[in-house]
Amino acid sequence: MLTLAWPAAAQQSAVVATVNGTPITDAMVREVVKSLIVQRDPPPSGDEIAQLGDAALDSLIDLELLYEAAQKEGIRVSDQEVQAEIARTKARVGGDAAFAAALKRSGMSEAQLAAETRKTFMVDRLIDQRVTKDIRVTPEATRAFYDQHQQEFQHPEQARVRELVVAVAPTATPAERAKARQLAVELRGQVRGAADFARFAKTYAADATAAAQGGDRGLVDRGTLPPAVDAVAFSLPLNQVSDVIESPAGYYLIEVTERRPAGVVPFADARSAVEKALLESERRQRQQAYLDELRKTAKIERPTPAHQ
Repeated sequence: MLTLAWPAAAQQSAVVATVNGTPITDAMVREVVKSLIVQRDPPPSGDEIAQLGDAALDSLIDLELLYEAAQKEGIRVSDQEVQAEIARTKARVGGDAAFAAALKRSGMSEAQLAAETRKTFMVDRLIDQRVTKDIRVTPEATRAFYDQHQQEFQHPEQARVRELVVAVAPTATPAERAKARQLAVELRGQVRGAADFARFAKTYAADATAAAQGGDRGLVDRGTLPPAVDAVAFSLPLNQVSDVIESPAGYYLIEVTERRPAGVVPFADARSAVEKALLESERRQRQQAYLDELRKTAKIERPTPAHQ
């Protein structure tokens, strides 16, 4: 699957490439680069930004090639599918007003967004239906990869942790921290085990994923939790609710239901991840091979480098 969305193309700017006569502009490239830069920590250097520009242009060329192939293959996306995706986008950004503001900042109209959404769906459907639909990973290949890459399945000591967190802002005053601690103490008096963790996790889980799991963080490696919490997680008796644990982020209550010594993840536990990784690797290879074939017959012109 492609990871880059189609950028707004409303702005007039220099054409940096054409794909079978369809222009790709410097503005389109810059927009993709901007989306990549915000994902980088620390921010990229000037040389790295130039490299990102070249990579962005290559990605846009690939997208155009795939879109043209989707059209030739008769791939269709309904208006209902497009509008449903736009509705999901509106919900994600916070409603109609926030959506309209985001569109304005991007320089796109809703009609342009709908058109680009349809293109993206067509490309994804082309890849799913024509390029990668018959990919399979055999049990033998999965086992062979696991056996040949044992070093990748090493893990440190682990603990299965349930947690509740009364969060405290970094700028909290001593009085606010004291109030949060008192709330955690009161919460500790009400928590007796898994059922209570699940009940209170709706309000006090560290994140949405933990909330959905009833406060269960799953197996965590030693050293990944806040230091004070980590120390308790690897010393607390199993199935016992901790006292209130203070950390800079707030006040924690935890329960540890399992510990595992450092070692190798068993094949039974690793199988699903290995299968997923092998499938994704095969998808990437097939998509690249498909693109290589499309490029052989395409007319691609690049009059200027992407970063000029």
